[in-house]
Amino acid sequence: MNIKELNNLLKNNQSFLNLSHQQLNDECATMIAQHLEKNDCKTVYLNLSNNCILSGGAQHISTAISTPKCPLKSLNLNNNFIGPQGAIALAQALIHSKLKSLKLENNFIGPSGAIAFMSAFKNQECSLKYLYLKFNHIGPHIFHSILIALQSTPINTFIQF
Repeated sequence: MNIKELNNLLKNNQSFLNLSHQQLNDECATMIAQHLEKNDCKTVYLNLSNNCILSGGAQHISTAISTPKCPLKSLNLNNNFIGPQGAIALAQALIHSKLKSLKLENNFIGPSGAIAFMSAFKNQECSLKYLYLKFNHIGPHIFHSILIALQSTPINTFIQF
């Protein structure tokens, strides 16, 4: 999908937007983030799986989802390349977002990316209910630490490793 096609699709302002397998990059992610920040945005479900989004694109999306006017409830970023920095930005944005479901499978977030979510879960403002982190090379020690952190929070969240 090229920039012009993406721009036309975003103008339709759909509530369910499936952009999986479109070879989208950080420039496209920036356009999508700008769409999510608009006052009239209606997108509540966004599938960006199986693309080429890097940490920069994830950071732009993170900024967008943390704005009060962003209606997004479900974000699928499976099988991109957001890395630890992208995961950290997303985790920090969770505190201010309306997201209920975040899929980050196979994104090379590593231990530091996973640890960032522990801080988000400690904040009562975090509304996330489902987090998918499979195939991210997190390691058993970090997995155990996240489970311990979840036990001490009032948030009822399902995490899949």
